[in-house]
Parts: sequence; structure tokens; C-alpha cells
Amino acid sequence: IVAGVAARKIRVLGGYFNSTGTATALFMPTGASAALTPKIVMYGGFVLPITPYGYFETAVGSALSLQIEGGSIGGIITYAEVF
Repeated sequence: IVAGVAARKIRVLGGYFNSTGTATALFMPTGASAALTPKIVMYGGFVLPITPYGYFETAVGSALSLQIEGGSIGGIITYAEVF
């Protein structure tokens, strides 16, 4: 969902997601097997209120992806590219 940037991390500061029915989401860095978050179960929607400290971040140069199971998910995220 966010392309990697050389010499920078992607830090998620907030977001809003909606789902059709019940869906689960898992934020993953590309090229890694360890998730950045536990599975998030959505019954119509999920909100991460904006925080300047962030909820999680990728490793330097890594992209951010979202694995979805059951249903479909739409939404927005607010993020920062940090050193």
C-alpha cells in the first residue's frame, strides 16, 4: 500500500478502514515473514486515531503491504517517511 523509499522507514500515524462484511487485515513489510501488527478483525470498520508517535513502522527501505482475508477492505492511512 506504500512503496519503500531508500534510507527511510514508513511510520503509520493513523488511518480509517472499512470492510464489506467480516474481514481480517495484517500489516506486513514486503520481503519479510514477521508481521508489523497482530491480525485486525473488522466488522464493518476500524479506526487508528492520528498520533504523532506512530503505531508501527517498517525497516529502512521496506515497503508496507496489507494482507486481507475474507471480504474486501478500503480506506486511508496517514504515514510519515522517517530516518
